[in-house]
Amino acid sequence: MAMVTLEQGRSLLVAARGTAPEHGLWQFVPEGESWRGRQLATVAQLSSLCRHPVLPIVYGTASARGAVHAWRVEDGAATSLGEVPSAGDPCHLAVGPDGRLLVAANYESSTLTLIALREDGSLGDTASLSLDGQGPDAERQEAAHPHQILFDGGLMLVVDLGADLVRRFALDLTQPVDRMITPIEPLQAPAGSGPRHGVFLPGGRLALSGELASSLIVGAAAPPAGWESIASTRLTGPARTRTPRNYPGDVQRSGDGRFVYLANRGHDTIAAFDVTSPAPRFVAEIESGGAWPQHLLVHGDCCMIANWDSNVVTVLSLSDEGFEGAAKPLFDCPGPGWLLLF
Repeated sequence: MAMVTLEQGRSLLVAARGTAPEHGLWQFVPEGESWRGRQLATVAQLSSLCRHPVLPIVYGTASARGAVHAWRVEDGAATSLGEVPSAGDPCHLAVGPDGRLLVAANYESSTLTLIALREDGSLGDTASLSLDGQGPDAERQEAAHPHQILFDGGLMLVVDLGADLVRRFALDLTQPVDRMITPIEPLQAPAGSGPRHGVFLPGGRLALSGELASSLIVGAAAPPAGWESIASTRLTGPARTRTPRNYPGDVQRSGDGRFVYLANRGHDTIAAFDVTSPAPRFVAEIESGGAWPQHLLVHGDCCMIANWDSNVVTVLSLSDEGFEGAAKPLFDCPGPGWLLLF
């Protein structure tokens, strides 16, 4: 059985996604071979989490209310530091490496919300940036739909599902928040791929999940990207859950960057790919152990999976062959949609 080992004092935070009183921010800690969980805050449709690089502060996007929350998490409790509006279904957020800028991606409104962070990590002044663009999928790409924020030194990348773009911005964090980012040449993803999430690879490369093309896309993180694509799943026919269409979601990498793991929502599998060469190579595919694997967290030789629709977090043992054994339940949680080591 895959065993998840955390350092002393560390825990796993979960965005339990839904609209009932039990949904919101949860904290789980290992106790022997089991886990103990407690709810820290009630939040409707808490969709993603990130933490401050230094302080014990966690930020989250609440898509139901169109807001970004901040909490100070200490001694098994979360103290609210307030919230700011982030209109248009905020689905992801990330904080810059120096803790001065927090950015949320608003899927429906085609905007970014920029939030200046104070020295204590609380939410300061805000600004909004509108994005333009569209893609060939008339149903899903009628407008720009930013879905993930990534920071890379002095750059910020925005993975835009609606416009088939990885938008790039230069950072100047000495400026007021409305002038901290400046757009530079973007990366054009394959037409109709619908890039959703991305992860950096060694050698200045980037791996993307192509939600609309059911693909994994690998290329350079700077122009020209020189993308190479491969199907995200070996399964054919209609997907099993929610929709007949398979929708790749999260993508993560092994610690050494040799492998990439991709969640196939619908077929409900996790696929492993060797990315040591320019073109990704399929290695293995295995069931996620639940329904609608929304988010992945790789920790050591384990991959934890937030299976949103089946209320369970599962874990896979990782190996050079992809996986070792089947996914095992780690703990139950109402609507797990995001995992964060804290």
